[in-house]
Amino acid sequence: MLVPLDGMVIIDEGGDDPVYCHSGDALLVAVDLIHQVHIANTVSLAIIDIPATLAALQPADSLDDCPIRKISGASIPALQLLVGYTKMLMQMGDNLSPDLTLLVSTQIHDLATLLLGQKQEETQVTNKCSLRAARFEAVKHDILEHIAESELSITQVARRQGISPQYIRTLFHCKETTFADYVTNLRLEHAYQHLCNPAYSGCCISAVAFDMGFSNLSWFNRAFKQRFNLTPSEVRNLSKRSANQ
Repeated sequence: MLVPLDGMVIIDEGGDDPVYCHSGDALLVAVDLIHQVHIANTVSLAIIDIPATLAALQPADSLDDCPIRKISGASIPALQLLVGYTKMLMQMGDNLSPDLTLLVSTQIHDLATLLLGQKQEETQVTNKCSLRAARFEAVKHDILEHIAESELSITQVARRQGISPQYIRTLFHCKETTFADYVTNLRLEHAYQHLCNPAYSGCCISAVAFDMGFSNLSWFNRAFKQRFNLTPSEVRNLSKRSANQ
């Protein structure tokens, strides 16, 4: 995606009708397209890599029939936000930490998704909140896969998912919880299920706790009692009585 931040850019595909792109507009251009770019004066031009999955939000035949798609920013708030955000970043230069750089990349990705998604059914894109929802599901799946690791941290999940820890915090904040609380509750739920499962009747409670990623048995017992209003021993005993009836 080419976004002139000031001035005008003209792209010539070799045909009769060049494409004019003014400041505040954007051009979605296929990466394998051979073209010439004409710049009359000094222009700040942002070049944003758009994954094929985002380009697919455009109508199915759009990039085949017309390999250059112009998006006018005059009436599209998402593009206005993207242009304004990009201008601000260019003014900041390279003075960004690695974590902040990753967060910025994520936010630009979100704006691009919103922008391209508006070319389809807006309600479909809005209701599904596809990108953020998919990321949140991926984060939860990552946590589930590593739930037994006592050293599981938000930084590790962020690194594996290619997003920033702050973005993950934001995802959980939107659900009115935190990363730490989610992990603790998930571990407690799994521990509860293990204590109720006859297949684990031979495992001592401490082993169940440690297998679920808890590193402090006393803290596990307190958190378990607070969560279920029963101690781990009481849950196991009640489960055994129920099985014997």
